Amino acid sequence: MGEGAVAMDYASLPKFKSPPVIETVLSVQFTPLDALVTSELGRFWDTIRPRYPTFEIMPPLPSMSEQFGTETSPSSTVMELTSEAHVRCWFVSDDKRSLIQLQSDRLIHNWRRIASEDQYPQYTTIRPKFETEWRTFCEFLRQSDLGEPEVNQCEVTYVNHIEVEYADGRRLDIRQVSPLLARNTESGFLPSPSVLQWSAVYEMTGKLGRLHVSFKPALRRSDGKRLVILELTARGAPNGSSLANVLDWFDLGHAWVVRGFKDLTSRELHTLWGEM
Repeated sequence: MGEGAVAMDYASLPKFKSPPVIETVLSVQFTPLDALVTSELGRFWDTIRPRYPTFEIMPPLPSMSEQFGTETSPSSTVMELTSEAHVRCWFVSDDKRSLIQLQSDRLIHNWRRIASEDQYPQYTTIRPKFETEWRTFCEFLRQSDLGEPEVNQCEVTYVNHIEVEYADGRRLDIRQVSPLLARNTESGFLPSPSVLQWSAVYEMTGKLGRLHVSFKPALRRSDGKRLVILELTARGAPNGSSLANVLDWFDLGHAWVVRGFKDLTSRELHTLWGEM
């Protein structure tokens, strides 16, 4: 994978019996394929319709890029004007838990928790599903003479809903959520904040990408209970456009996300989630 990269030892990564993951994202961004217009996206849907029977049209997402160097910001969003011919399509599975998003420069695979009893299926299950859809997409492009995707960014995102208010009346102090939030003020005058938002960006080893992290408060719609949303996104450029290059980068990004997740959450919560 390049200087600074290490092979992923999945067995050594942190694992929990009941992690608070409610959504995962594996995303590949590539040089725009101008011929991949709405009608072609509809044709692609025909190839995956047995697995994703529902079709929806959304506005396209802007391009994202991690940049390194003194003259650049840590990451940038490239806003481009698009015609009506270029949109983002959602292809949704019967159970609503799996989602493929496709536009002229990106393919995204999402897993989503739909019911409260849904268990996170683990990366070792999600990764092969992405691989299947990516192979299907690349074969569709070849057969339709629409070009080959030149991959420029990969992204791994995990969204976590951390409960801080429980049915038995217990409440977690915000400082019990993360070691970073546990520090007292200099004099100790201020109490723990009742609402706190925090974000940070960490540079991955070897300038292979960055890990973007945010904590923000929320209320759960179903019961009005307080939550902290912890979102971690690893983003960077793979060494090439091959499937092996993409999967290697996903493995690295996933390792940074899960190790970062453990670093940023408290031992009390690790016990609650059943650290293995």
